[in-house]
Amino acid sequence: LTLTTKTDIELSNAKRKSLGMGTTQEDIKQIRETWADLANKALERAGYREKIDHRSYADQNNGLQATIHEGSKVTQLRRQGIDTEISRFNDNVKQQNTQQLEQQKQQKESVLQRGLNRVDQGFEQWQKNQENKRLELERQAEMKRQQELDKQRAEQANRKASRNLDNDGWSR
Repeated sequence: LTLTTKTDIELSNAKRKSLGMGTTQEDIKQIRETWADLANKALERAGYREKIDHRSYADQNNGLQATIHEGSKVTQLRRQGIDTEISRFNDNVKQQNTQQLEQQKQQKESVLQRGLNRVDQGFEQWQKNQENKRLELERQAEMKRQQELDKQRAEQANRKASRNLDNDGWSR
């Protein structure tokens, strides 16, 4: 069995356009999106929080700079230890992107640390408030207990005075 007809993705963009189809670049973007969705679902099932983003740096709007496609000739020269303008440019871009990612990571860690510090301060304040409430409740309970004792003493004194008066004012 021999297939002589090209698949849709193998057709030139001109042929695809004449057939009312989109460009191969659009198909490739769709394939990348499908692959990213499948990979992200697999990562999620495996318990990973990381996500794969198929979009270009420009589409992600993340501030990172894209490299230039090196192609087979530049790649072959690079493997031979020969730098080209494109390979040097790409190395520089990768270094800048790495630095930017590290700065973003440090900024996120700094924001997170400030948030944790605020949570700690809030918790400490809550603990102080709870301790103050506990002390106030204890103080109020002690005052109430003291008032009850004073009331009991006063009642006892009144009963004693009343008994003394019942004995015609004579004390025993």
